[in-house]
Amino acid sequence: MRADDRVVRVDRNLCLRDDRAPIGLPTGHFLVEAVRTAGRVAEELVALAAGPTGLRIADLDAVAGATGRTAVGCGAVVDALAAESALECDFRGRLTPLCRALGTTVRAGPGEDALRDLHVRIGRRLQSTVELSGRDDLSALADHVAAAGTAWPAQQRLTVVLHDEAVRVADSDPDRAITRLRSAWRHAGPGHGRRRVQTELIRTTRAAGRFDELADFVADAVDEGGYRTTGSRTELTAAAALAALQLGRRVSTPVRSALAGIGDPYCPLELCERWWRGDHLSIGELVRGFAPLAPGGPVSTLRDLSADSLRVPADVRHAYSRRRLVPLLRWLQGPGYRPPAEGPFAAFERMMIAYGDGRWNRALSAARLLQTQESADLVSRPWAALAAAAVHRYRGRERRALAWAQMIPELDDTDTDTAVPALREWAQARLAYTGENPLEALPLTWAVYCRELRRGSPGPHAGEVLNWLAMLARSSGDDGWRRRIGEAVEEAVAAEPESVGPEYGDLIRAMLHDDPAAARRGVAWWRERGSLPDLAQACLQAADVVGAEEAEPLLHEALAIADDLKAVRLRRSVRRAMARYGIAVRTPELTEQRLSELEMQLVELITEGRSNRQIAARITMSEKTVENHLTRLFGKTGCRNRRELVVAHLAGRLTGLAPEPWEPGVGAR
Repeated sequence: MRADDRVVRVDRNLCLRDDRAPIGLPTGHFLVEAVRTAGRVAEELVALAAGPTGLRIADLDAVAGATGRTAVGCGAVVDALAAESALECDFRGRLTPLCRALGTTVRAGPGEDALRDLHVRIGRRLQSTVELSGRDDLSALADHVAAAGTAWPAQQRLTVVLHDEAVRVADSDPDRAITRLRSAWRHAGPGHGRRRVQTELIRTTRAAGRFDELADFVADAVDEGGYRTTGSRTELTAAAALAALQLGRRVSTPVRSALAGIGDPYCPLELCERWWRGDHLSIGELVRGFAPLAPGGPVSTLRDLSADSLRVPADVRHAYSRRRLVPLLRWLQGPGYRPPAEGPFAAFERMMIAYGDGRWNRALSAARLLQTQESADLVSRPWAALAAAAVHRYRGRERRALAWAQMIPELDDTDTDTAVPALREWAQARLAYTGENPLEALPLTWAVYCRELRRGSPGPHAGEVLNWLAMLARSSGDDGWRRRIGEAVEEAVAAEPESVGPEYGDLIRAMLHDDPAAARRGVAWWRERGSLPDLAQACLQAADVVGAEEAEPLLHEALAIADDLKAVRLRRSVRRAMARYGIAVRTPELTEQRLSELEMQLVELITEGRSNRQIAARITMSEKTVENHLTRLFGKTGCRNRRELVVAHLAGRLTGLAPEPWEPGVGAR
């Protein structure tokens, strides 16, 4: 694998390059030699078993007839391969290679053309020797016709068989349904019937998260001129852009030339290109572009709607501000959309979720995976490097944080009109600030913000950068910087209301105007968002504004999060703030804590040794919500971990809140 450049070193780790190419056994492996020693028929049988059609014992008659052999002879070869452990047979009579890597190597031997020809011969045999009355016969014929591809000349009468067999397995085996629908589209030929199959195929690929198949289909449709009508063109254009976004790659030149809408500001292909460069796109622009794929959804008349009237949920807006598209696409397309399980888009989504949840080892793993994927857009990998640098910096690993930050310049060697330079400078500015001289850090961070403005938009990190600037300005005590940053915030919101979310807007107002109410709202926003490192930072900021009495619970909450995340740098910052206010670090022995009914239930389940997943199932809430409740519980009790919580509970220091007394006229409780 090293010789084939399938392995790459990232952040002291040896990582598999995720190009989705299957991994095969070496040619000298004993299983490969066993198959090749058994002859060509053995190679064909293993290739069929490892291919899209699969191979059943019942198929041996058709295989024998198609290849000029006898069923007995094919059966003997199967027995020999099973004896060598090259093939296995399940209780349904389906044959499979011992491992997928064996099938990959064997299928590479004869080549794609020879395999397609084999499927044509088997399919012809099925078509000519059976009446297609049995369901298995229809299924096998559909699979071989689909696997034959263009080697089987188009026959319109096969469209019904392929379509019906695709619909039959759409829920149980969506990959097979997609393959059959693509074949049905090709055999249907031009006409209204093909358009119906096209719509169903696009819907099925989206629902299965198979955007690689969707991109290939759009390319085939363009090659065959299947985009002439307005409806078909609109649907294919949106499908091509959606697939490109999910796969983290640009739309191919032939597809773009055929489908691009000249002069259309909401053309999905143009939006996709801007996203790939790292430009800031409003939610309204993206939703308008992908409206053709969401008929009957929340935006069915989207072309006539303004961005303000979209009523996008707050959590969707927040996720989008961090370049997470999945919540927006789920809201827009509903159950008909499933994000891809692999690739740069999926890795970025996993990284951002894990970062906010405090599962930082998982976030670092996803960030490393992104660095191995050359097909990712120009911003995803630098953004991942920035997040990884932040994790290491929080944990006090300055050298590793710097190493991640230094990865960013290497990713921008072709196109300077992107968000990458600003991300690089943002990482450098954060790492350079030691907390001692905010007046030196202000110009560096301000330059990051101004670079994005020169590109025509506040940029994807506008809220975070402006919040950081507001903190620096407050620490410096410079009223001139406060005014400048306040004006910048107003200009950014006026130009693009979504550029500075409310979670940052309230904290910025608190920093610049000493507004305790805004500080409380900012903390409340981050509690709702559920991002633990951001919540800890918000508590730290708010504590500097609200006064000593209100600061104590906020700082204890921030300290509990820092301990849970093992963020030693954040812990030092919180303890310095506590020392300024004369606040002592809580221990479980200090006071008796009175907890709510839900909190006591959590304590009881933890005492029983339940995991977060088991607790979530018991009290019917998500695992992430349980984690957030536990973080607040640690902050409230002063316990640093589950063990201390259990000890405090068994010692009787944690008690439930007394029920409120019943009052006449209030109703039964």
